[in-house]
Amino acid sequence: MMRADTAALRTKLTEDLAYTHTTGARQDKAEFLRTLASGQLRYRNITPTERTVRFLGAEGAVVVGRSNMQVESGGQVLAFAIGYLAVYRRVAGEWQLVAWQSTRLPD
Repeated sequence: MMRADTAALRTKLTEDLAYTHTTGARQDKAEFLRTLASGQLRYRNITPTERTVRFLGAEGAVVVGRSNMQVESGGQVLAFAIGYLAVYRRVAGEWQLVAWQSTRLPD
């Protein structure tokens, strides 16, 4: 995501991706990839600070965590912490992101 490598991300995201940003804006896979490719949103730094993985059998997993983020959006650089919930599914032996929901944490 920090390299905006949309070709690599295409294989890491499910076709039915639901990606919800800290702003509450929700994007599907195509919208999310377009946003990254256009430079409208740039992830400058992502530093995980906490992560718990819960497996749902052999084919699913839920990750609950926190990260420190530095993003560039609309020409502004923003730094903040988030809490997130990520859902993954194993497809043809590879883990893919199904859903992402993040919340900006208080300073």
